[in-house]
Order: sequence, then structure tokens, then C-alpha cells
Amino acid sequence: MAQIFAGGTHLTYYLCPTDYHRVHSPVSGNVIKIVYVPGHLWPVNEWSVNNIDEVFAVNERVVFHIETLHGPVALVMVGATNVGKITVSFDAKIMTNYGLKPFTKSYKTPIEIRKGEEIGVFNMGSSVVMIYSKAMVKALPKLGPVKMGESL
Repeated sequence: MAQIFAGGTHLTYYLCPTDYHRVHSPVSGNVIKIVYVPGHLWPVNEWSVNNIDEVFAVNERVVFHIETLHGPVALVMVGATNVGKITVSFDAKIMTNYGLKPFTKSYKTPIEIRKGEEIGVFNMGSSVVMIYSKAMVKALPKLGPVKMGESL
């Protein structure tokens, strides 16, 4: 995965317990596969990010691989303390934190998604890491909180 994103960029969105916990796609495209990576459920607050080595890489994750007209995008939902499960909005069979082993689900017929469409749900707070290929990078996002529907 790293090679297709070489020269790209990433953004991390922290969702505190009082935030909205539904995740919407920031791009239009096709979900070609989902990768589930079991892991820990460490908190993902500022203290944890600064004190737990590679917390986003050791916590449970659901990775959406999205093909767009401008290149590939990965949307990573990262589980955390009190996140009882992560669910995928268009595939009810994918529900985390139930003793699952790692898996990859490839879609023979890609799942079409539109920008702003719900893609997944945290059942509490956590973080979303967006990874954009070099071809997708056009401008740096503004800093600060982002609300559903707000342009980056």
C-alpha cells in the first residue's frame, strides 16, 4: 500500500466522545476492498498520541481502499478505548471487535460511493486517518475542526 501513496499526504481527524461518530467519504469513487486489522484499543487522545508508540498502527483498524478519478485514497477508521465496534455502512457483515481475525474483503463489483455518503460508524469516538496519493494532493487542508459537509 505504501508505494501507491508515495509522495502523497495524510490527515488525521480525532473524534472526541462529544463529536459526531459517523464517517462520511470525503471523495467520490469506488471501494475496491476493505482490510480489517485487529489490534489494541488504546485511547487516541493527545496524551496517547504523544506517549504510545505508533498508536494508530497498533490499534484496531478498518481500511477502505477507494479508487477515484484522481487516484487512490485510503480511509482508515482507527478503533480506540470505549469503541465497542466499528461498522461498515454498506456491508452489514463487517463489524469489528468481536474476536475477528485479520481479513481482506475485495469487491468483485466495486461499491460506488459519493462524496459525503456515510461509509462507517464508530460506536463511540476514535480517529480517522485519510491517506491521499500524490495525484490526489491539490492543496493543504485548513486547520481546525471539520463539520460534515464542510469543504476542506
